[in-house]
Amino acid sequence: MKKKMKLKDIILPNKRINLFVSTILILGIISGSIFLLLATSIDKTSVINQIKNFFTNVSKNTIDNGLALRNSLIINYIFVFSIWFLGLSMIGIIINIFLTYLKGFLVGFSISSIFLTYHTKGLLASIIYTIPSQLLNIIVV
Repeated sequence: MKKKMKLKDIILPNKRINLFVSTILILGIISGSIFLLLATSIDKTSVINQIKNFFTNVSKNTIDNGLALRNSLIINYIFVFSIWFLGLSMIGIIINIFLTYLKGFLVGFSISSIFLTYHTKGLLASIIYTIPSQLLNIIVV
């Protein structure tokens, strides 16, 4: 009979690797937030306009949900497959570290740009919209 594998059986033997990947991810989140703080006012205005435009399209329901889901799944499958494929070689490990950092950078940039646009409401919006989906995405990857 096969023994059922538990989450602690996966996490505990790989403590060092998990700590390293978590550190890279947290560094990416912090640098993504700092990047937006150091951006010029023109860049910040552009980011604010893009965020407002996105949430306006969402509230007007002008986004094709099926197409958005399909595009998101395709992008995530490509990302997961590329991480798996690159993990087969020693050179790919370095690229995987960069991809993990990039994922954290994008999460940090997204959260800080929503916060910059909507201030206190932005913090709530980023908690509701960004953090759960990105946490699930990061855990899967």
